[in-house]
Amino acid sequence: MGSGASSRSSSVGRPGPSQRLSAQDQRLKRWLGDNLWHPECAGMGLTELALQAVYSQERSQRIGNEPVVQALRELARYERALHEDYFEQQGVQSAQLGKSVNHRSMRYAKAAAIVRASAVRVTPDIRGGDLPFIGDVTAQQIGDIIRTGTCAALDCFRADVAVTDSRGRRRGDTVGAATRASFHALPAVGQKTAKQWWDLGCRSLEHVKFAAQPGGPLGEGGAFPISPEQRFSLGHRGDLLEPASAADIDEMLGWVQRGLEAVSGTDGWLVEVVGGGARSSARHDADFLVTHPSAPIEGVVLRLRDWLVESEHLFPPGQAMCRVQARLLLTRIGWLREEHLKEASAAPSMQTLDRFDHIYGIARLDSGKAQRMDIIICPHEEWAFALVGWIGSRTFLRFMRQHAKDCGMYLTSHRLLRKVDGSSLLVPDEAAPTDCSGRERWPPGWYPGRRVESQADVFALLGMPYKEPHERDA
Repeated sequence: MGSGASSRSSSVGRPGPSQRLSAQDQRLKRWLGDNLWHPECAGMGLTELALQAVYSQERSQRIGNEPVVQALRELARYERALHEDYFEQQGVQSAQLGKSVNHRSMRYAKAAAIVRASAVRVTPDIRGGDLPFIGDVTAQQIGDIIRTGTCAALDCFRADVAVTDSRGRRRGDTVGAATRASFHALPAVGQKTAKQWWDLGCRSLEHVKFAAQPGGPLGEGGAFPISPEQRFSLGHRGDLLEPASAADIDEMLGWVQRGLEAVSGTDGWLVEVVGGGARSSARHDADFLVTHPSAPIEGVVLRLRDWLVESEHLFPPGQAMCRVQARLLLTRIGWLREEHLKEASAAPSMQTLDRFDHIYGIARLDSGKAQRMDIIICPHEEWAFALVGWIGSRTFLRFMRQHAKDCGMYLTSHRLLRKVDGSSLLVPDEAAPTDCSGRERWPPGWYPGRRVESQADVFALLGMPYKEPHERDA
């Protein structure tokens, strides 16, 4: 995107109401919109400014930018099908993280978010610097998409041929990206497996199904036999690649609620739909966040898994993907403090891992349909942070976590922390929040000892305007 477009100093003086804006600030104000721009915006860094914006698919469609957003998101999806956000790559490693960063996927995802947030229709003559974080190369791709509906990289990805980078060099690792992305869309199929299937000559899921038959390279006794989880996903691909309907979500939510009451012997459980289902009507998976105001949650996840399996609402381990994380909650605060004090873990996108108990599995609907279902169980005192983290979106959270880091803090789905005299302290429990200049700053109406009770409280501690879930669909 060009380093010149990625940041600007937030230490410049903030202009008064009568002070004229610079040419750059005028462009940024046009992007953000008159209704969201306020005088303090002129002194903000780009990350903080991005958190003033609204990321709404409906609004983007109304303005006319959504086709560009979808094309950029498609590019990001292909890049993510090649590599995770952080991945091992021989000879190209980050000294801090020990892993290479998938800058390309993040670049496209960020560009898609910025275009979605634009208050005005983006035009084909866009240049680097016209929008936050958009450099010359990405601006040219956006212009091509507006003029023709596509761009060179997108054409190559869709055709499964190698993409060339901005210097004209052929990227051999991009061959087969579209097909590999279709493989990776199945539960239990990672990037390495998708590439292996491509390298074996599979060019469709039907090819994979044929190769997984007895005597085939992916069949039992073959060179690369697929796992039972992968075989299940392949056999139920028609269901698993379809989005979950509102009725599907309601059915699964009812099971989760009844199951929690059955295995705990108490009612009062809070179950919220999170993920894409909380941000918009698009629900690829069913994601539920669970807590209880007073009942203990330790051990509930394993009993709930067993109840769902015995009730035939969840396909059992060994038959389909059914992954459970348990017994990590008791050590979470110590783990958080340790991770915070490691500089490597301060990278905003490395903070997505958490220690909540969870079930990642495949539900069996009453209709017989198979549907992805994730259940995350969190302590009640972390409910607000967990809601923010699990509602997302991924790109919006990257903005939030980078802003927290710029303020000298560390945001996770568990808590907000800050370093003080070499120690990691919880905010606001043990230390006051700080702003981008490093000064302690209590939000209006806050005081030491006040508890975090809502998502709006998390935003306030970061000095951010609150955004409803549908406004975070970056």
